[in-house]
Amino acid sequence: MSNVVILYAPEKNAIKEQAKAMAQAIDGKEFAVTVKSAAKSHIPDLAAADIMIFGSREENAAESESEYREILRACEGVNFAGKVAAIAGKTGSSFDSQLKKILSDTDAAVFQQVFELSDREVNKKAVTDWAKKLYAFFKDYRSARNV
Repeated sequence: MSNVVILYAPEKNAIKEQAKAMAQAIDGKEFAVTVKSAAKSHIPDLAAADIMIFGSREENAAESESEYREILRACEGVNFAGKVAAIAGKTGSSFDSQLKKILSDTDAAVFQQVFELSDREVNKKAVTDWAKKLYAFFKDYRSARNV
């Protein structure tokens, strides 16, 4: 069984519900999923994960960045080789760009398809489709590494 951690910010209901919907789409026989606020997360949360998902909404970028500040600072110099990282947020946002840069420096394999979060209700089909693509990426990555 592989471990997935989904971090989210800001710590508000809408993004929290979207993170939980992602967890439900991913959870199954192959994965154990943990959902946690970025503000309450630490490196050991990420170290235990095979897949790390970082969630943030663009209109709350400044608040999200402050809630992620400590975990992102702690990622500097950490080697996440063998792990897959994914982003749920807004493609091309400053947070998305900053996160991709930090993750690439950790040697994590970054899943390039950002899941677009919105203010609307969770689109369970879209979440499930994205989760399937992420799972396929994870399997291919692990297979290529002979893990």
